[in-house]
Amino acid sequence: MHRKDHVPPDGRVLRWMTGALVAALIPGIFTVDVMTDRVLAVAVLYIIPILLSLRVFAPARVMALAGLCVVLTMLGSPLTRFGMTEAGMVNLAISLIAIVTTGYLGQRMLAHEAASHEARAHMRRLSRIGNLGELASSIAHEVNQPLAAIASSAGAGRRWLDASPPDLIRARESLDRIARDAARAGEVVTGVRRLASRKPSTPGWTDMAELVEECVAIARAELDRQQIRLDLEGPDDALVVWADRVQIQQILVNLLINAIESVAQNGAAERRIVLTTGQAAGFVTLSVADTGAGLSSEAMGHLWEPFWTSKEGGVGLGLTISRTIAEAHGGALECRPRGGRGAVFELRLPLTPEPGHA
Repeated sequence: MHRKDHVPPDGRVLRWMTGALVAALIPGIFTVDVMTDRVLAVAVLYIIPILLSLRVFAPARVMALAGLCVVLTMLGSPLTRFGMTEAGMVNLAISLIAIVTTGYLGQRMLAHEAASHEARAHMRRLSRIGNLGELASSIAHEVNQPLAAIASSAGAGRRWLDASPPDLIRARESLDRIARDAARAGEVVTGVRRLASRKPSTPGWTDMAELVEECVAIARAELDRQQIRLDLEGPDDALVVWADRVQIQQILVNLLINAIESVAQNGAAERRIVLTTGQAAGFVTLSVADTGAGLSSEAMGHLWEPFWTSKEGGVGLGLTISRTIAEAHGGALECRPRGGRGAVFELRLPLTPEPGHA
């Protein structure tokens, strides 16, 4: 039976193992340093535990570790043979410079990586907001449908209560419909807020079938307005991936909107999109095939370039950011011509087997 409450993988084991290794390395290096002639700069080896700690410890702990290594290097110098000679002092200086430089440059590197990650997250948010602009009419339609149903059910409920005698059973049914439609409207609003959220990436166990249903619900009004048929194909078994649900939703919504626009501009008799989920070679695959005009050779050559677009008023970031998100999840996003007419975009994400079912 499919479950979604597994304990997610994290870095706790890695941090514990790294901490144990660092705790073993530092006294070992100190011992070798003291027992070795100072003409050999053994203390330079302290940069090893510092480099190991950069990826798993907080910056303050890394600097504290570097400070400890500096203290141990200075304490070991007078205990080492030839430690106070000219060669020993030179090697002491070399070791101290290496330790301090490694700690400083390592922190700077991590700070630059964090800034780069923040910039990419900001770009993804801008893309989500752009997608929301394109989906404004669809979202309004989706929200208006349950609101209209709520108003209709409220009127019916009032009539049943005003009847003589009051029909309480039918009035209760009207209230149940109001509750269901209100929940449906809330789900639409929640989905919009997730797409526009500035919250950092929050990966979790994601059922692709459920995600597809959510994305189709967002695009349903536009599909109906353009009179486009959408076919869903996929296996009966649940396909689960460890991914950021909002980011993968962003990719799929972007692909659906692109397919809708392509088919809408086509003018062909067949107005159809096929959304297929499957599994192949250790990956979950999700493809969106349309019967639009397809992509020209020029478009195929520039498809993944940022700020290049063939759509009037387009930004040219949707597919670029979508591919970046897919690759960040260890997957891929590719495009190929569809047999006959149109194009196929395929998203691949690493398949995450459930514990006990690997």
